[in-house]
Amino acid sequence: MKASSLLLVGTLLLLCASPAFGQGVDVGDRMIREQRERDAASQRRQNEALTRISTLKEQQKTREILRQKDSISFRLNPSLTKKDRQAIAINPEDTKQFLALLQHGRTGIVRLQSANVCNPTDKVIAAASNCPNNIVGKATSYSFRTDEYRTEFFADILYQNNNLVGSGIYTTGIFSNLGDIDINSLGLGSDGVRQLAAFVPAKR
Repeated sequence: MKASSLLLVGTLLLLCASPAFGQGVDVGDRMIREQRERDAASQRRQNEALTRISTLKEQQKTREILRQKDSISFRLNPSLTKKDRQAIAINPEDTKQFLALLQHGRTGIVRLQSANVCNPTDKVIAAASNCPNNIVGKATSYSFRTDEYRTEFFADILYQNNNLVGSGIYTTGIFSNLGDIDINSLGLGSDGVRQLAAFVPAKR
């Protein structure tokens, strides 16, 4: 064997015997693992950031609904006094309870005062009552058609004798007892709602 061949074989033997030989593969594997771990950590941070953004958006949406519907069941009127506003203010807990419903269009919460107290037949008004004297109908009746408090003759509902009454003229009022159930579970096929949805008013 030539000297150059011996030198080459000897060099290979020395490399194989060296502790550093073969570590190149280990170092490469370790670098790949570390890069994968860094990529995974980066992906987790991105996912956490997206989750925070989604949560913030949902919270903002909730705050917007609360701002629009919480404590407001009337059209803004600068002439209303603090007492008037308090008389028709909505309990924030009610708004939170029915938040899922309030996210749909044409929904809301309206607070009515008792006509027996605020609109007594003897025309006597108790000074100590919470009746909103500067609101039409003293907030005892409401019109869904105009979306505001109206006098009982032009309203769709009137709260009197602890009952809701369809008192308005030129209207057909139908009430359905849905029972003590979760309002969010109701649909067009639910008992009570189905009959109302199927009703066809007579043509005049």
